[in-house]
Amino acid sequence: MTVIAIDVGGTGIKSALVDPVSFEVRHAQRHPTRAERGPEALLDNVLHIAAGLAERARTNGLALRAVGVVVPGIVDESRGMAACELGHIVVRPAGRRCRCGRRGCLEAEASARAVAERYAELTGRTATDAEVASRARAGDQLLNPLRQAVDARRTFEVGAALLAAAQIPGAAP
Repeated sequence: MTVIAIDVGGTGIKSALVDPVSFEVRHAQRHPTRAERGPEALLDNVLHIAAGLAERARTNGLALRAVGVVVPGIVDESRGMAACELGHIVVRPAGRRCRCGRRGCLEAEASARAVAERYAELTGRTATDAEVASRARAGDQLLNPLRQAVDARRTFEVGAALLAAAQIPGAAP
């Protein structure tokens, strides 16, 4: 399984094919943002990058499962355009209550906070999101119920793609 991760920055776009379980970067590339060409051209550029990565995944026999695009901060101050809040995309309509009041938002289902909270609920042990991720990489069997609870394949795949996009090596913090 592979996800496409894209981090759109002010001057550069970092993109990668990433294993959403191990977070192994299978292929990474960088492109100039060229924001001066306007929002439509930027969108075309991102779509072109995603299509190229999808083709690379197919060529290498990798099963592509999701795409995550991260656009932090203001996109174009002169036009008042800001990046969308991806955390409030509903990925599980009957899911957990989100702080925004809706149910099943990506933030409520698969954010770092949600994973740490779910881990504590299921195991009786508290841990930070980084500790949960470290335990998952180490094969901690206590995470099996967490994987099932967070599961909803789509939630995991969308969340993993977004997380991978945010963690591309060299991406801005």
